[in-house]
This record gives sequence, structure tokens and C-alpha cells, in this order.
Amino acid sequence: SLDLLVAQLAISKCAAVYVPLDVNAPADRQAFMIEDSGARWVLTTSATEVAGHRLDLDRLDLSAESEHNPSLEQSSETAAYIMYTSGSTGTPKGVLVPHRAITRLVINNGYAEFNPQDRVAFASNPAFDASTLDVWAPLLNGGAVVVVDQDTLLSREAFATLLQEQSISVLWMTAGLFHQYAEGLLPVFPQLRYL
Repeated sequence: SLDLLVAQLAISKCAAVYVPLDVNAPADRQAFMIEDSGARWVLTTSATEVAGHRLDLDRLDLSAESEHNPSLEQSSETAAYIMYTSGSTGTPKGVLVPHRAITRLVINNGYAEFNPQDRVAFASNPAFDASTLDVWAPLLNGGAVVVVDQDTLLSREAFATLLQEQSISVLWMTAGLFHQYAEGLLPVFPQLRYL
């Protein structure tokens, strides 16, 4: 969601570390990740059921807060976020991803050149590492992030329409989703710089 993008940027601006959670994951997995990561706050909305010390963004009133720029310095080696493995071989493990890893992924990486004209579909699960490219490739290169909501993503026709209407130029899809949607996305392929 757009709220997720704003939250990630705000957390980074505060020199803090975010832990993206999959709202569709079992509650015990979410609780494990919150506890294991040492998260102090869970930024969410009032309609979302999640454990932890909550901060409901849809009920948050920041009108009395200062508008100053905190200008907090960060090292390229400090953690930007913690991404958890699937846990398919046992307990999920948290991986601390430093700022330099994000930069290396999306700037002068040797395999893809992102630019200010790019419009990147943010269609990945935020708790999956592909979301790093969906969010940070456009933001760190002057492009645009186009948030794809779950209902649109689950409809091949609605997804194809959004990709065309929003002039998406960069799209990351899992192989399974690509194979399910490929035929319906044929009209979209010519406008994509990267798939």
C-alpha cells in the first residue's frame, strides 16, 4: 500500500530499521518475527490484526508534531531492514540488509539501468526480497513507484489494465505468476523495459 511506502521512507529517515511483515502469514509467524527482530513498534492500520505494540497509521494524529528534518546520519553498513527467510528448512532467520546492499541492487549494478522515466509496479509481497527492487529502484533513481493492491494483482485482467494505464516500464513477477498471466499480458510486454 501507499502507507507501507510512506512508513518505509519514514523509518529510514529516522535512521531506524524496518521489518516487513506479510499480513497473510500466520499470526504465530508474525509474532515470532516481531519478537525475534526486537521490533519496538508495529506500524499498521486499525483493521489489521497483528500482535505487538501497535501504532495504527489511520488513527495517528501528527498535527502537533514538529516538521523538522531530523538529518540523522547513517552509514552504508547500518541495517536498513530485516528480511526473514521462508523457514522451509526450520525456523525462519532474520537477515539484516544494510543500506549498501539496497544501493548495490539498484544503482550501477551491471545488469539493469533504472532511470527517472521508469514506472515500477510494486506488486511483490513486502516480506519477499523482490520488493526491495520494486520500491528502491525507482525511488533511488528518480522514477515512480506504482502500488498494485492485492485485488488488482489477483485479477489478470485488472492487472493488465493497470500496467497499461499506468505505463509500467519495469515489472518483477515470480515464474509461477508469470506463467499464469503471460497470455493476458501480451499487450503489455512491448512497453516494458525490464521483466
